[in-house]
Amino acid sequence: MWLLSDGLKELVREWWTGYLVAETNNHCLAEKLKSLKKDLKRWNKEVFGNVSIRKSEVLFRIQLWDSKERVNPLSFEEAEARMRDLEEYKNCVLMEETSWRQKSRETWLKEGDKNTSFFHKMANARAKRKFLSKVKINGVTLIDEEDIKSRMCRAYRTLLLENADWRLRNGDLQFHVLGTERSRSLEVPFSEEEVFEALCNLFDDKTPCPDDFTMTFWQSSWEFTKGDIMVFFGDFFLLGTFQRSLNSIFLVLIPKKGGTEELKDFRSINLVGSLYKLLAKVLANRLKLVVGKVVSKFQHAFIQDRQILDVALIAN
Repeated sequence: MWLLSDGLKELVREWWTGYLVAETNNHCLAEKLKSLKKDLKRWNKEVFGNVSIRKSEVLFRIQLWDSKERVNPLSFEEAEARMRDLEEYKNCVLMEETSWRQKSRETWLKEGDKNTSFFHKMANARAKRKFLSKVKINGVTLIDEEDIKSRMCRAYRTLLLENADWRLRNGDLQFHVLGTERSRSLEVPFSEEEVFEALCNLFDDKTPCPDDFTMTFWQSSWEFTKGDIMVFFGDFFLLGTFQRSLNSIFLVLIPKKGGTEELKDFRSINLVGSLYKLLAKVLANRLKLVVGKVVSKFQHAFIQDRQILDVALIAN
């Protein structure tokens, strides 16, 4: 929604290039993002404001112009002011609709057709469906918020704790292997073209990642952020790791059905940061080129152009 505001891109460019961080590695990128969040929040509070309130104020001014015009014709300056208010009103309506569309997750329907009411209802329905008032863990029903938090954390910490004993021993199994040339193609440094292509292929219109940045932001700001992004990719290539704040993952529980109460009836998903998602996309694009050489054609996963339903056809 903010990206629809006139002049914001240039303002973000000015902020981004003005941040002075001593480090030159991916810690610099993490610090710049932290500073940018603060500046954007301050700008939202002091300049951008509440879109719904702005829309109401502009609509009130338009109604005043219409009332005045019914009595006497508007002067040239007044007509120009009314046109500016009309343009601002249209912009506010579009931004409000875009905001509710992101919250509703209804990405199949585009904004611009006055669907704000639909997006609003879908967002409220999602919030109501995902609200957790109580949960049953090991036969005990918990209602207190702090109890739910602590018991859930304990349950998933136990579930996700790695135990080396369960690992599959595959030392005696024979697998297809990649040739030297194909193996080397996976280990070349990341190029700017490769990263930008992956960025453009990511769906840009979803809700912000846990780091509060959408892929649309990175696509629109690539011109002045690409240097820091390529440092991030370069450090990952050399070290195999990156700044912890850029690697934060949120575990979210999604109910599998209506009226869910027991913990086992929730599906856990990982919400990753926008840069983590971009990195995963670049790596996936590389693996896509060679995975067909090491995966058996008799399995259904990781086979290009093969769908889940094809498995039933193959089996029969």
